[in-house]
Amino acid sequence: GKYNPEMVISSFRNCISSSSSHEALQHVIGTYLKGNHQILQHNEDQIKGELSLLMIAFITYNHALRTISSSSDEHTQPLLKTLGSAMAAISMRLRYTPQSMANNKPASPTPIVMMVLKSLQTASSGFSSSSFECHQTNTAAALSLCACACLGAIPDTLLASPGGARGRFSIDPRCMMAAHKEIRDPNTGSNLVWQATTSHTASSSTFPILWTFERWAKFLPLPWESFVQKT
Repeated sequence: GKYNPEMVISSFRNCISSSSSHEALQHVIGTYLKGNHQILQHNEDQIKGELSLLMIAFITYNHALRTISSSSDEHTQPLLKTLGSAMAAISMRLRYTPQSMANNKPASPTPIVMMVLKSLQTASSGFSSSSFECHQTNTAAALSLCACACLGAIPDTLLASPGGARGRFSIDPRCMMAAHKEIRDPNTGSNLVWQATTSHTASSSTFPILWTFERWAKFLPLPWESFVQKT
């Protein structure tokens, strides 16, 4: 049938209405709608992809926040890694589409790393703007935990051997090649990750950053200027 943006939005609102943190999630979705009014009128795939990315980011942040608040981290890292992998895959599909690659340019001006990070920041803002009870220190720590875990999942998701997650992608090879080039370029890959993790992680806690870059180092050489010299 004909694309109806209101139907898509309505289905997402119904999905989140029963969530125990629905007020924060409503704020996140509302923030997205305010900033993307024009997109909603004509691009069904993009709105579904971006809303899905925000939903996963919200789940990721919510879990990290509750983990920090309860001082329980059992199974947290594997779960955040899995959610981060899903966010990386969705971001790649939003950044590069068969239509955009036919014109030899990305569909979105935002690099994959920044798509993942901005989604987490938007999720974080939902809790800060709602009546959800959480300490400000915990919200900052949750964002740091999410950023390090999810950004660390990007290389394994997009650069690993075809036998891994990448082997299950059904995507135009041109999109995959463009994503590979972007992640391998320090300016749109590791340098952005360095800036993101250091800006969201307390100076007294460098382990999450080292853990993130250990995962990147499995696939790519780390840039001397932005990482090796400063650690």
